[in-house]
Amino acid sequence: MQPTIKIALVGAGMFGGDVHLRAYADLQRFGIAGQLARVGLDKFSRDLAPVKFELVAVATRSEKSAKRAA
Repeated sequence: MQPTIKIALVGAGMFGGDVHLRAYADLQRFGIAGQLARVGLDKFSRDLAPVKFELVAVATRSEKSAKRAA
């Protein structure tokens, strides 16, 4: 069984629905290796390669915000 980190976004306001959701989608699709290399922590890439990321929930204050984030 692969280790999984579950991510939930609380609030999809100005940055949540655009910037954060895209970053979480990239984590889910490609893993964390690229992000680690970007900040000079690529020595951990091999150890963290099997870790999967899963976006499990998006919480918003209004239905309109939820629809925008979808």
